[in-house]
Amino acid sequence: MSIRARLRGGHRDDQGLSLAELLVTIMIFGIVLTVVTGTFVSLTRTTSLANRTDSNVRTASNGMNEVTRQIRSAVIVPVPGVTTNAPAFIEASTEGVTFTTAVNQTGSTNQPQLVRFSLAADRSLVENKTASVPIQSTYWAFTGAVTTRTLTGPVSNASAKVPVLFQYADSSGALIAPGATGKLAATQLAQIASVTVTLSVKSTSAYDNGVTLVNTVGLPNITATGPVS
Repeated sequence: MSIRARLRGGHRDDQGLSLAELLVTIMIFGIVLTVVTGTFVSLTRTTSLANRTDSNVRTASNGMNEVTRQIRSAVIVPVPGVTTNAPAFIEASTEGVTFTTAVNQTGSTNQPQLVRFSLAADRSLVENKTASVPIQSTYWAFTGAVTTRTLTGPVSNASAKVPVLFQYADSSGALIAPGATGKLAATQLAQIASVTVTLSVKSTSAYDNGVTLVNTVGLPNITATGPVS
């Protein structure tokens, strides 16, 4: 056998992959790539959902803390020239409430302020606070500076699964039924002894990452018939 023939024979084992082997390799690589891509997408979605849910929880918690703090501090403010004090709650409905409170962070003077929680056009929860101005010696008028801030994102509509934003109960624990418009009558306002807040923040994406918090707030500064003596 010539040297050229022996050289040709010696290189037959190094000719590379056959077509069948190449196709099998491509198929296996495709399967691995599909699995890796699917896992990455799944992890990305899970992480995104967790982050958005965490954000909603924080927002709802902050909003609930503020609403609870203000309602718990509701007080009755004397009215000049009237023997019977006006109730602490000026207006109360299923999606809004206005009342006078003892919480005051604008200075060292112990003075009340007027607070309103309501839903904006996009159903975000908004807080409006009106500072009081002293009149005579022991009375206050709520004609001071007004501050407004948004507490949460869009709040879910009431449904069979989600109660209304605000529910009111009397001293016996019985719910006070609002009228057809969702508002309590003027004669019912003085009966409010506790407020149940159901804050259900809507999902902020296509995923179900909404958050619902419920808290029943007592009114230690108010009794069923007037201020605590």
